[in-house]
Amino acid sequence: MRRFSVLLTVGFLHIFLVSCGDKNIREVSKETAGRPVAIKVGVASVTKGKRTHKAPGTVKSLTVAPLASKIMGTVMEVRVRAGDHVRKGQLLVQLDSREPEAMVQKSEAGLQEAKLALQEIDKSLEANQLNLKLATSTLKRYEELASQKSISPQEFDEIRTRQQSAAASLEALEARKQQIEARVRQAESDVRSVQALRSYTQIVSPMDGVVMERHAEPGMLAAPGMSLLSVEDSGHYRLEVSVEESKIAGLKTGQAIPLKLDSLRPPELKGSIAEIQPSADPMSRSFLVKISFPSRRELRSGMYGEAFFDAGVTKGIWIQPGGIIRQGQLEGVYVLGKDNRIRLRLLKLGEITDHGIEVLSGLEGGETYVTQLGPDLYDGCLVEVSR
Repeated sequence: MRRFSVLLTVGFLHIFLVSCGDKNIREVSKETAGRPVAIKVGVASVTKGKRTHKAPGTVKSLTVAPLASKIMGTVMEVRVRAGDHVRKGQLLVQLDSREPEAMVQKSEAGLQEAKLALQEIDKSLEANQLNLKLATSTLKRYEELASQKSISPQEFDEIRTRQQSAAASLEALEARKQQIEARVRQAESDVRSVQALRSYTQIVSPMDGVVMERHAEPGMLAAPGMSLLSVEDSGHYRLEVSVEESKIAGLKTGQAIPLKLDSLRPPELKGSIAEIQPSADPMSRSFLVKISFPSRRELRSGMYGEAFFDAGVTKGIWIQPGGIIRQGQLEGVYVLGKDNRIRLRLLKLGEITDHGIEVLSGLEGGETYVTQLGPDLYDGCLVEVSR
């Protein structure tokens, strides 16, 4: 197994050299083989440095509103397309409103009729109140005359009956008024209901934002709950990243976090932790962290971003990026040997920090490496260190 691993490493190194276009020492002419190439070098020393943990994530809007129809109706007009910026209250989709409009007119007519009936009953009540007042005062005068034996009992009974009839009529009209008032309230409720139904024929934007999806087209039949458009808040975005449970303890809401979104220019942003999900994903054992940052017009949900968390200070080897050789997924440097020749060394690199690029494996402390590449350098090249 160990022999297979060694052979595999040698194979990768050979592919790396061929793909990089480096010369092989055996291919160097006799005229140039003995001429050393001047190089600049650095020493890989073990030092303390600040380590950063990079967490990839996805940009998401704080609010995404799917707009659906609440009624059955034909789509008459769609005024926006995906990608359009919209304002709060802006009309986006118009459904067929002819039937709801007719219902509104009918209910408003019923309300008007009920209000006219209420006006008529108020007039009748006013007249009956005057009639009762007259009948009551007349009854009082006849009571005095009856006590003096000035009128017959029959005349007194007639006056008292008229007063009682006027009181009964007034009571009946008051009951009738209550019925008409109830009818007016019912008619007003019907008007509000059909007006709300009519408003459902107009799909408006609930916020300032961007149309992300358009499913509605003129002529199609919209059903209740059917998605027509999707609008997201373009003023508030967050970067959602997954953080391992071993690194979550050092995070808290409000903490400043450097971000990088490659789709922006410049890509660097300053964010702050807005929310940390209280429970971990049982599959990945990671926590969802939401980081807010200043909005930019070109932002959209689904964009890729990276958050950089402070992972503390640790000992390690950091080298300068000018000497890194890259080909595909392979990375390496030229290491200076005791025979004044350089040899290509494959490396496993970590994060880029203020100290340089962290070397996770492939280079030992104290080794000398080339810090600046040149066209004359190749594996096995004879060199001299320039002062």
